[in-house]
Amino acid sequence: MKKPICYNNSIIVGECRPLSETGIFVSAVIVAAGLSTRMESGTNKNFMQAGSETVLGHTLDAFLKTGHIDQIIVAYRHGELECARKAAYASGLNEVTFVEGGDSRQESVFNALKACDTRCDVVVIHDAARCCVTPEMIRTSVKAAREHGAAVCALKTSDTCCIAEDGKVSRYVDRSLMYQLQTPQTFRYELIMRAHEEARKEAFEGTDDTSLVRRLGEDVFICEGSAENIKITTKDDLKLAVSILAAREDK
Repeated sequence: MKKPICYNNSIIVGECRPLSETGIFVSAVIVAAGLSTRMESGTNKNFMQAGSETVLGHTLDAFLKTGHIDQIIVAYRHGELECARKAAYASGLNEVTFVEGGDSRQESVFNALKACDTRCDVVVIHDAARCCVTPEMIRTSVKAAREHGAAVCALKTSDTCCIAEDGKVSRYVDRSLMYQLQTPQTFRYELIMRAHEEARKEAFEGTDDTSLVRRLGEDVFICEGSAENIKITTKDDLKLAVSILAAREDK
């Protein structure tokens, strides 16, 4: 095991070197600093076993398989560095930057963005808990962000949607306009860094990273998401993710 190097309050294992096939430098921010309260297990869901690997391990595997990523940064919760390192090493990853997260997801992402390599052109931000993401989705988002500046994987809703008030249906929304936003969310580095800095100046807490970019008046391009790209929140979600991953391995 390589000796960790301390740099800018982050921990880096190995040397960052250009690996991607894109001709640009792409960093990936994997957010694994949540509280996992709805799992009711006392364990961070990202370090729980999901079949052959941990949740985080499966996520890292997908990014490694893209051929598009030059740097991987894992934002971990305070006190869980060793768990994050163990999951990364178990997946065969020996070049990774670990950054301690903050009190909110937005702060954790900002901390990780500050640790991006100075050569970073595009950064992919992804929830570690979405371990069923595919390399194809990541590649598509990188391509879209390179061309448009900002991209998000999203799933078009098939359900009837409404606005509710006082627990009652108030009015209906045209479902052809409705999308469920997922991750990866991918941006030109300069754009997403500026969006976070502006949000911090104004004490604005967004629902996700795209909301920070939209505040600047910038467009966010939609890439096709997947119903399988679930975010693990409960024990039932974990069981479903295991089934999805097992089915892929059987193909």
